[in-house]
Amino acid sequence: MFFAHARRLFLPAIATMAAAAGLTLAAAQADAHSTQTFKVSAKLEKYAELAEIRSSCKGGPVYSLGTLNRWMIERPRHGFLRYGPAYRAKAQDCGGVTLWKRRLYYIPARKGRDRLSIRFPDDGVTVWRITVR
Repeated sequence: MFFAHARRLFLPAIATMAAAAGLTLAAAQADAHSTQTFKVSAKLEKYAELAEIRSSCKGGPVYSLGTLNRWMIERPRHGFLRYGPAYRAKAQDCGGVTLWKRRLYYIPARKGRDRLSIRFPDDGVTVWRITVR
C-alpha cells in the first residue's frame, strides 16, 4: 500500500525530470527496467572476466573504475573489480566505429556466491551472478 502511494507521488516528479532531459516517461521507465543478467563461475585463486567495457559511442576514454563505482547498484561483497589494459577495437553496437575498450575482471576473496549490478547510462542495468568454487 505504501509503495503504491509513493509511486503515485514520485511518478510525476520522474516525468518532470525526464521531460527536462528531453525524454518521455516511457523512455525513462524502459531504460530503468532493461536488465541483462549473466552467470559467471570462478576459482578462488583466479580472476573471472565479466565484460568488455567500451567508451560511449561519441568517443572519448573508457569509463574509469570510479565512474563504474558511482553507477553500481549492488557492490561485490566477497571480491573486488579490476580493469585490464586499454585497447582500441571496432564496436558493432555503435555502427562499426573504433572505440577504446577495457576488460572488467572480478577477483574473488573467498568461496561462495556474489552479485554485482551496474546501471550503465546507455545499456540499462547489467547484473552478474558470480559463483566462486
